[in-house]
Amino acid sequence: MQITKNWIIGLFIVFFVCVEIYFNFFSQKTIFSAIPPLEKKKITCPAQISNNSDELIVFVTDASMGLEAMKHFCQSKSIAKQYGNISLIIGQSDYDTFKYINYGIADLALMKDHIANAFNASAAFGLQQIGSYSDYQAFFIAKQEKPELVKEYFLDKKIGLLDYPSSRSGHIAPKSAFQSLNLNENALSLYYYNSHSELREKLISGEVDVIASYWSENDSNQLSKSYITEIKQTYSGVRWYLKNADKNPDLLCAIQNAVEKAGKAIPSSYYISPQWVTPCQPDEVSSL
Repeated sequence: MQITKNWIIGLFIVFFVCVEIYFNFFSQKTIFSAIPPLEKKKITCPAQISNNSDELIVFVTDASMGLEAMKHFCQSKSIAKQYGNISLIIGQSDYDTFKYINYGIADLALMKDHIANAFNASAAFGLQQIGSYSDYQAFFIAKQEKPELVKEYFLDKKIGLLDYPSSRSGHIAPKSAFQSLNLNENALSLYYYNSHSELREKLISGEVDVIASYWSENDSNQLSKSYITEIKQTYSGVRWYLKNADKNPDLLCAIQNAVEKAGKAIPSSYYISPQWVTPCQPDEVSSL
């Protein structure tokens, strides 16, 4: 009888714990985006660029820059001498970065320096930094008012963040700001998106009230610089990494040429002026 009684009491305890967990979970204000599929977006050239059986694997986290660069990679005669096709992987999460960088799959990558350092990409897989872009700042950006770095400002706002825990301007900086303001994330309405461009789209459409991102001069076409508030002063810019770049000058120059053309073609001014570790000479580039 005592065993039965204890068993019933145990069942009631388990029941109430489960109910509490259920209501705690579904009462959170945080909004999570759908889990992306395991097979990420992979793009190849329209046709084989040569009869070579080797494939150049390119990994980027910025779709606009990656897609534009891909056009020029596929047209490069120099790249076609070494590869029969090119695959562009557009990373959509930190899992993607881990997979393609940590396992040495990528031959060419556009990523942040702290990611490359974390995976020891240079020593382990021969990924060498070949170029970089300017440092940037992190901001809270609104559409009709200047965000305030005070606790009360964020409590009734829909806040757009980047769904990348390693993103400094779109994830790390704003969450650090919330912590410094003693703001519990459960008290905030947080919305997560896959790219900085999507963050801007949601802000402009009114789906969110404020976003965390960097500021580009092109943003002035749709947003006002009067309505941005600095979160973190400076972060180092993204960088291009190429496997065994010092042993393959033809490929290095072909990539530089393609990347520079792509940077001038996309809307973002951020990619216009890459700083190359070893700039190619004009005569080298013209032969590509």
